[in-house]
Amino acid sequence: MPYHSQRNYRGDADRAATLDLWLAARAIGQGDPWPGLHMLAAALTQPSGAQLWFDQHDELVAASLLLEGSVLVWAIRPGADDEAIEAALIDWGRRQAHGGGLFVPVRDDDLRLVHLLERSGFEEEPWQMLRMVRMVLDPLAPPSPPSGCTIRPLTPPQDLAAATALHSTIFAGDRKQISERQQLMAAPGYHPQLDLIAVSPQGELVGYCLGMHGPGAAQHHPTPPGWLELIGVAEPWHGRGLGRALTLAMLEAMRAEGLSHVLLSVSDSNPSARRVFEHCGFRVRHRIRWYVDATG
Repeated sequence: MPYHSQRNYRGDADRAATLDLWLAARAIGQGDPWPGLHMLAAALTQPSGAQLWFDQHDELVAASLLLEGSVLVWAIRPGADDEAIEAALIDWGRRQAHGGGLFVPVRDDDLRLVHLLERSGFEEEPWQMLRMVRMVLDPLAPPSPPSGCTIRPLTPPQDLAAATALHSTIFAGDRKQISERQQLMAAPGYHPQLDLIAVSPQGELVGYCLGMHGPGAAQHHPTPPGWLELIGVAEPWHGRGLGRALTLAMLEAMRAEGLSHVLLSVSDSNPSARRVFEHCGFRVRHRIRWYVDATG
């Protein structure tokens, strides 16, 4: 038995040890690199939605987290991962998931976990996500936005309404309120210098790019990775190089932050976005398959 006991996560009392476990797992390339450490740090500020597993010496061996009530992610102490503990993590997620079902992201090269999920009644979704990566210190072309367009950090409060409205226009299924944007700006991992906007010659906000990075630990990540969380360009500006310019400007800002590399997620059904990122030096690191619990 790879674990001896389990209990609910206790918030601040467990936060440092839980993040350290996740950092150790990430350091050896365990599992999906998503969610970013900034997302984990934010989620772990709340005592609910997480579970911890311990060995016979009361040492932390695994941690699981249910994001948005339906997405199960976990970390296992290096050397302790096997099907028994993964099955326990999945069983906990099933009991905790809200009515919409339970989803598990899986690297396409993690065939053991794929087979375990399929034997457990999970079915693969018809779409996949790509996790792309770029080393920040690799040669970087200077940003070249369209003529007259400027890229600068977002300035609250005057830019908040326009940035929120643009996001809701671009991503119609993810409409945001200004209060939600303010909450994001107060979250762990938010850095104002990584919150960029593009402004047209007429002063209209026509694009944005948000980067985040979370806590590192010297023994695991001397320089922590960053995430390109969001990027959007107003439709009239498509095909004019603004998305590429925003991406390159973000990479410059992350280089100034001292980050080692940058990760991002893009759907495999969005080839135009993938081409933009590849032109900026990103490459596919992992292809992520999504499994949904079909037994509920």
